[in-house]
Amino acid sequence: MKILKWLYKGMITGLPSLTYNPLRLNTFIAPFEVKPFSTYINFKLTPPQVDHINNYLKNYGQDQKLIPTFVHGEEKEDYFLSVIIYNCSSPVFDVFAKESSRCEINTYIYNKKFGNGTVIVDYTSNSLSMDPVNVFKKPEFTMFHKINDTMYCQSRNKNINLNLKYKISDKDKKSKIDKDLIRLTDKIFYANGIFDKLYYDDSLINANIYNPIFIRKLSFSFLDLKFENPDSIFYFKDEIRFAGGLWENLYKSKEVSV
Repeated sequence: MKILKWLYKGMITGLPSLTYNPLRLNTFIAPFEVKPFSTYINFKLTPPQVDHINNYLKNYGQDQKLIPTFVHGEEKEDYFLSVIIYNCSSPVFDVFAKESSRCEINTYIYNKKFGNGTVIVDYTSNSLSMDPVNVFKKPEFTMFHKINDTMYCQSRNKNINLNLKYKISDKDKKSKIDKDLIRLTDKIFYANGIFDKLYYDDSLINANIYNPIFIRKLSFSFLDLKFENPDSIFYFKDEIRFAGGLWENLYKSKEVSV
């Protein structure tokens, strides 16, 4: 924790006071932009998979557990694992790159001290990244790009193996993003209980999402679990704009662990 606080102070030293309060150590707010075609792959979790991921998160010493929610037009709440792959530009995520590709393995939790939100269980980025669990995380294989009408999505590390290829088509079904998913985006937790506070505009609230009907390839495994038959896949045609309150609760709790 001392290392994180030292690093945090170092990051904000010399920044304009409009972005933070240097006397009160208020949260540093940074903009970031998710580029077009960011993609969600949503898997319903079986009870053994829920237990497996809950047990993995317990290793970080937090009183937190998975919760059921709606992700994309389901008739009832359920437990989900969402794979999110996208290109972005942000000083919050990536240290040196102006733009990077990133793949997050997310699920939805209740944290006893800080409430409901989304937790990044693991992630990859093709550039050097910074987060409160790893501090600095070296680049890992992450590829996300569009060639003609086809999206290529790949990510690999010791826990993650993703390979998705799908076609963008005029026949893809258009809908609106689920309100529960937006609500759970307010707090983006890391496994050790520290979270980023997200602020967003109508680029997310009023965003159209599209379900691709032509899936040409999909394989995904995580934490030695193999996932098949996603409940839904959707993408955003347009960019999404956020502002992130970096490590919002770093100075507000003695219970988060590193």
